[in-house]
Amino acid sequence: AISLAYESAEKGIMKRPPRKCTNESQGNLVTAKLALYAYGYLGLFQFVAAILAYFCIMGFGTGVDHPGGFTPSRLMYINADWNSDEPIDDSFGNTWSVSDRNDLHSVAQSGYFVTVLMVRLAVLFMSRFTISSIFHRRFFNNAVLFTGALLMVSLSTLIIYIPAINEFFSTYTLPGQAWIYGPSAALLLVLCEETRKWYVRSIDTELKALEAKAAKAATAGAGYHSLAAGNGAAGDKGPAAAAPGPRKSINGVVDAELGCGAEDADTARKVQLQRKMWINPFF
Repeated sequence: AISLAYESAEKGIMKRPPRKCTNESQGNLVTAKLALYAYGYLGLFQFVAAILAYFCIMGFGTGVDHPGGFTPSRLMYINADWNSDEPIDDSFGNTWSVSDRNDLHSVAQSGYFVTVLMVRLAVLFMSRFTISSIFHRRFFNNAVLFTGALLMVSLSTLIIYIPAINEFFSTYTLPGQAWIYGPSAALLLVLCEETRKWYVRSIDTELKALEAKAAKAATAGAGYHSLAAGNGAAGDKGPAAAAPGPRKSINGVVDAELGCGAEDADTARKVQLQRKMWINPFF
């Protein structure tokens, strides 16, 4: 996470207005919405993905030369039998010795660890930009981040594949088929986040268009009132020039004193879009 301090500014960040703080809590850097995003969404996703990887390896018996496996229902209340020196039966009626089931458990722990690692790497790269895509044109511009990610992967590989370290961390050499869970979870999270960011960008683009339209309308309205004031001053010189005539639409915008359905619709749409921005936890 420290490597994100070396990240260059996101494109267009200085064009965003400051956050509107109607109370003191909204001015905090860590808001309730950001905490919910970090722990209730990303953290929960990581936990569920790792647990699924663990139970899938245990259930399919992945990584050990033994048929069968232990489903979650079989693993419930099995602790006493598991830690005994006696062989036990799995969910499919196959008998497992102490060494075989311990090897399977170590593979499952390694799969859990790798899944957490892969999801954390995905979160690291996605956290580089608040609304820009992870596949931004400046993807390779943070050397510190890539160095840290490479170091993390290298240390994790040592923990999994070096026998002496395996014993210390209770891990096991992870077979190729057990690697499907971690990258799959990371890819799913990237797809979810890319979809969310695309949705936020589409809302942000429409909001900017509405703001530009409102600014244009305000400029046109100011020009109309200036013209009306000028005509009123000219009315002192002659009655024919005193009346500016009916107030007409200027670029599709009618003077607010006469009522404006278009402006009301734009305002309502802007409020609707701002409510949808709850999906962006950063602002």
